[in-house]
Amino acid sequence: MKSLHLIFNSDYLDKMEIDKSHPSCNIKSQNDIEYLFGGSLNDTTDPNLNRLITLSPIPEGVEISSVSKITLGIDFELLFNSLLCDNYLFYKHDIDGYPSLFTKDIVVSNEYDKKPIILTKIKLGETPFEWTNQEWEDGNNNKIGGNPTWVQEPEYLNCPCCKEKMKFLMQLNSDVPVNEPQELNDGRMYKDTIMFGSGGMCYVYWCDNDRISGYLWQST
Repeated sequence: MKSLHLIFNSDYLDKMEIDKSHPSCNIKSQNDIEYLFGGSLNDTTDPNLNRLITLSPIPEGVEISSVSKITLGIDFELLFNSLLCDNYLFYKHDIDGYPSLFTKDIVVSNEYDKKPIILTKIKLGETPFEWTNQEWEDGNNNKIGGNPTWVQEPEYLNCPCCKEKMKFLMQLNSDVPVNEPQELNDGRMYKDTIMFGSGGMCYVYWCDNDRISGYLWQST
């Protein structure tokens, strides 16, 4: 699957814990198409369902053919607790690519912040060769496809329906904002970003046969 970095505008990068001067923050977009990133899905049946990204249309080179658009969305509290109870979080997508919870047996033993990522629009840019095997915590690690940046050992999911190995689809680092930055009394800026574990990475997988997305996180 083609590797496409998420391209954030300069103001949004200022809200993130990231070095704006890093080359991976300045990748050129492949076109002018914008995609919704973050925000609540305002789902009345699942009020904690938050958008990661809506790909409409599916970008060229992304190996999804069962839908023409897709919304990746999760409940962050369920994601955090899933690995604590040796389980994985899966969502079933309808013909329009919209998710509904598939994993119904995750035990919530630890409360977790349910705030959505701050809503914005992003573009996608083809990953330059030198960043195809990017190190963790090295610039902008947020991307679609390509090679995962593992925090720990490589880990893939099997589809809960067909039991086949799922394709790696997306990764998000613990640097995307859930609140506006605030200036502290000592003049330092506090940036409230999402935390996957102790500050790791969220990985998204896809089964095109069954229209299932799967999620796990790794941290140090």
